[in-house]
Amino acid sequence: VNYGNRFVPEDWIKYPYDFFQSITDKGGPRSALWDLFPGKASRDLMLTWLSQTIQESHFQQMQSMGVEVMRLPVGYWNFVTYENDEGPAVPADFEHFKERLKNLHRIATPEDYKPYFDKIFTFASKYGVKVLLDLHGVPGSQNGEIHSGACMRDSGGQNVDFFQMEGNTENREMALKAIRAMAKYSKDKDALWGIQVINEPHLHNDQEHQFLKSFFKDSCKAIREEGIPMDKPCVVFTWTFDMSKWIDWSNLIIFPPEIYGRVIFDTHLYHFEGSGEHWTLEDAKSSYNSDLDLMRRFFLDAGIELIVGEYTLAGNSFSGEEQKAFAQWLVNEFDFSAMGSFFWTFDCQYDSWSLVKTNAAVTWHEVWRPDRDDCIPYNHVQLRNSEQGYLSAQEDGAVKLAPLGRFWETWQTCYKKTSANLPGAVQMSFRSIAHGNFLSVSDTQKVSLAPHRQGWETFETLGFQQEMAEYEPCQVRSFHETWLS
Repeated sequence: VNYGNRFVPEDWIKYPYDFFQSITDKGGPRSALWDLFPGKASRDLMLTWLSQTIQESHFQQMQSMGVEVMRLPVGYWNFVTYENDEGPAVPADFEHFKERLKNLHRIATPEDYKPYFDKIFTFASKYGVKVLLDLHGVPGSQNGEIHSGACMRDSGGQNVDFFQMEGNTENREMALKAIRAMAKYSKDKDALWGIQVINEPHLHNDQEHQFLKSFFKDSCKAIREEGIPMDKPCVVFTWTFDMSKWIDWSNLIIFPPEIYGRVIFDTHLYHFEGSGEHWTLEDAKSSYNSDLDLMRRFFLDAGIELIVGEYTLAGNSFSGEEQKAFAQWLVNEFDFSAMGSFFWTFDCQYDSWSLVKTNAAVTWHEVWRPDRDDCIPYNHVQLRNSEQGYLSAQEDGAVKLAPLGRFWETWQTCYKKTSANLPGAVQMSFRSIAHGNFLSVSDTQKVSLAPHRQGWETFETLGFQQEMAEYEPCQVRSFHETWLS
C-alpha cells in the first residue's frame, strides 16, 4: 500500500483534514506544497501535519490487513537542501516559477523531517512491514503535477516540467544527491525494501527517454555506492505505453546486475468511467486489457521485473461484493502480469481510494492470501506434441498447434497440488502468459481459453516435475477425465 499524502500532501486528499485550507496565494490552478512560503507558520503546519498523519496504529492496521510492503512518497527537500539563495534550475521563459520552487526546501530542514522517518521505520520494523522509499518529487518537477510538490502550467494551460529538460544537469545532480542521502539514511534499516528514484515522469521525446535511462543507471549505481545491498531493489519507472522503448530483443539486460544490483520497473494504472458512463464489472476489467497485454510482454516475455506501484478501486460505482470481486480480479491480474501491486492510498476521505475504508467490503488479508504466490514464480512450460508442434493460445480464444515454441506457446502452471483422483499426478491449471487466459476443456471435449479458472480449467498431469530438463514426457488429463491428445 502507499502511505501517501504525508511528506507530499495533495490538495484533493483532505484527510484527516485539509492541509491547504489556509492557502490563498497559489502558483498554479491547484494548491501544492510550493504554495507554503518560508517561515515559522509553514514549518509548524508541516511538522504538525506529520505528527498527526504518522501513527503507530496505522502500521498495526497494515499488519492485520496483510500488507507486506509500504511505498512511502517523499520529496527531494526531505533529504537535501540548497545553499544560500539557490534553487532548482528553470528555463528563462519560466523564471517566475523559480522563487516558488525554492519554497519546497525552505519549509523545513532535512533535520526537521528525520524524526518522522525514524518513527516510520521503527513502526514498520515492529509490525513486519517493509518500506519502499519513493522519490515522488525531484528538483524542477518531473511532471508539473501536485504530487511533485508543484503545480506548473504554461500560458496555454499545459503541464511544464524542468527535471528532464534539454541541457539540464543541475536538477539531475541535485536529485542524485537526494537519492544518495536517502540511501545513506536507510542502508542500515532492517525494514527497508528498496529505493525508488522517480515517480511518473512525463516524457516528451526520445531524447528525454535517453536522459531518463542515464539517470536511472546513475541512480542505481549511487545507492549501491552508499551501501544499499545489491539484492535490495532500485526501483525505476515506465508507463505501459513506453514499455516497448525499454525492450531490446537483441539484449534484454538493461541494467547488468553486477553493476546496478536488482532493478525493478514500476508502472501505474488508473481507469475511470467517462462522463455519462456506468460501468459493469466486466466493463471495468476490460479497461485494463491493453495495459495488461503490454505488461505481460514486458514482464513475462522480456523477463523485465515489474511492479504496479499505484492503482485504485475508484472510477466506478462498485460497492460490497462487486467491489470485492473487482479488487480480487485486479490483485490476481497484477500478481500474474507483474510481481505484485501497491494500492493508492492507505487512508482518504473517499472510500474507494482508502485501503482502510475499502477493507470492510474487500477484506484485504483474504485478497492478499498467501496461496496466491503459487502463480507468481516463473513456472513456465511449453506443451509440445513431438510430431505436430506446440500448444498455442490464440487471440480469438482458440487453442491450436504451432510449429515453434514462442510467447504464445508458453504457459504458466498455477494452483498446483497433489491429485486426489489420479495416483502420481499433479493437479494444476495452465495460464497463457500471452493473454492471461486459462487452458480449458469443455464437456464436449472442445479445447479453448477461458478468462476465469473453474473446474473445466483444472488438469491432472502425469510426469510433471518442478525441476524439469529441456523436455520431459507427460500426459495431461482434463476435468472430464479425457486426455489431451
